[in-house]
Amino acid sequence: LWMRVDSNAMDGQYRQIFHKGPSNSTRGPGLWLHNNKIFTAVSRPEDPLGNLVTNGTNYSTRTLAIGEWVHVAVRKESSRITLFLDGIKDSSFDLLGPPPVINGPIVLGRHPAITSYQAAPMSVTRLTIWDRALDTTEIRKLSGPMFTMPKTIYVASDASSVETNAAAQL
Repeated sequence: LWMRVDSNAMDGQYRQIFHKGPSNSTRGPGLWLHNNKIFTAVSRPEDPLGNLVTNGTNYSTRTLAIGEWVHVAVRKESSRITLFLDGIKDSSFDLLGPPPVINGPIVLGRHPAITSYQAAPMSVTRLTIWDRALDTTEIRKLSGPMFTMPKTIYVASDASSVETNAAAQL
């Protein structure tokens, strides 16, 4: 996922970036912006708010700069969750137990069922979900060099096009 924080979110509020699941009590996984840092949450039935940490931190060590694009990758390998920013390992934590299989939508921005939180003030592009854990070299390749935003996105089979900046404002 490439994202850009568009305005200051240093107000102590948790703001939604990405969420998998039908409600706030199911996060499999969830990414949140808190004081311009990324908070990674994974929940299980006995721990509905996503505090599945045994050691390490589920906050990024890096504070995201306003207006700068950053590549965000989250890798789950065995019981370890690792956050990469711009292809570099930023932080990691271990799960207390196996994460649940969570049915429900994948949502970028504010989840319609979670009204107590706002969406992160961000632009996003190029969300990719893999069916395996990428190695560090693959994550580095995805993160750089800095991409060029396409000016035209082609839609439909007749190659009709829509002019866009290709970044979804959420």
